[in-house]
Amino acid sequence: MKQKFDIITSTCVPLPLENVDTDQIIPARFLKATTREESFFGENLFRDWRYHADGTLNKDFVLNDPAYGGEILVAGKNFGSGSSREHAAWAIAGYGFRVVISSFFADIHKNNELNNFVLPVVVSEDFLSELFASIKADPKMLVEVDLPNQTVTNKATGRSERFEINGYKKYCLMNALDDIDFLLENKDKIEAWEQQQNLRVFLKDNLFSSIALDLYEDKTKQRPATAFYYLKYARISGEAYKKTLTWTANEFVRTIQSLPFYKDCKYISAVPPRPGKKGLDLPALLATEISKKLIIEDITSTFQYTGEKAQGKTLSRDDKWAAWEAAGLSCTKDLEGKDVILIDDLYQSGISVNFVGMKLQEANCGKICGLYIVKSLNDKDNIQRIPGSE
Repeated sequence: MKQKFDIITSTCVPLPLENVDTDQIIPARFLKATTREESFFGENLFRDWRYHADGTLNKDFVLNDPAYGGEILVAGKNFGSGSSREHAAWAIAGYGFRVVISSFFADIHKNNELNNFVLPVVVSEDFLSELFASIKADPKMLVEVDLPNQTVTNKATGRSERFEINGYKKYCLMNALDDIDFLLENKDKIEAWEQQQNLRVFLKDNLFSSIALDLYEDKTKQRPATAFYYLKYARISGEAYKKTLTWTANEFVRTIQSLPFYKDCKYISAVPPRPGKKGLDLPALLATEISKKLIIEDITSTFQYTGEKAQGKTLSRDDKWAAWEAAGLSCTKDLEGKDVILIDDLYQSGISVNFVGMKLQEANCGKICGLYIVKSLNDKDNIQRIPGSE
């Protein structure tokens, strides 16, 4: 049952037995039941201990002793071992227990309890022994379980211990949320994030890593990736172009040298320009400059086309991919096991980068590390800023 957790103060049911497995908690024959009702499984909690073979009540078992009751089960070490059946947690919750205290839980059963709004509390062996002794001395003694502060207190002795719990599960318990409820609670945030990703998602299917840089050559400029803007659109030439290209290449080099995986790559390639492209190709120029500075091999020229590649700016994502397929791109370099840095200028749809990444994979290369000047001129979120680039 979904109930908000806060502070639970209750009497306890002691079960001072170690290695209580899930088949003892709920016998396997009840796994065939077609109902999901917790009450059904609760009625059969510890069935073979609560009842004799003839179906009569076992008055010696603790659940049948009127002296004991409450929302807290105190159990011996290694509680919930055995099979991973979630029915065991259903039975505990269905009986009415909201907390189980032990010195050790089987991991899967512990998670099953949390998923069914039962709080498993792990305490020390010494604290557990003291609890059993206090309950035996006075079945009406109380235990306080404070989930917000993650403490459990033996009210008979005043002794407290802190327990650990996953932060996400703690939040869910305190707000009576299961995993689906949590997603629905964050539906607006998830949709907003997804909407942003439609603009700047990194399609990493064929890449080991992807990083885009937001590079400002002049810190007085407000436009994202000023260097990219100069190189791509401002139509600068001569010394101005060379200076900006060198500056941008230096920033790439500094980034590569600071990043794991990237700094160990011995090969670099630009996303190959389409056949017949006119004018300067910025990614190829950058790859050449970077290869010289890092003394690594530029393999851009080892890519070859066997067909024509359509202009992709006006095409849909599927058509862009089809255009790359039709161009018949292949790599002639033996790159088996080699790590490659893949350079592009403006990462938007990710089609080009991922298609080239796929071709590198087909060449059996090692890690493919993508590096771009900027993801979008209109999108500055989630872009790694390199110290000193402003």
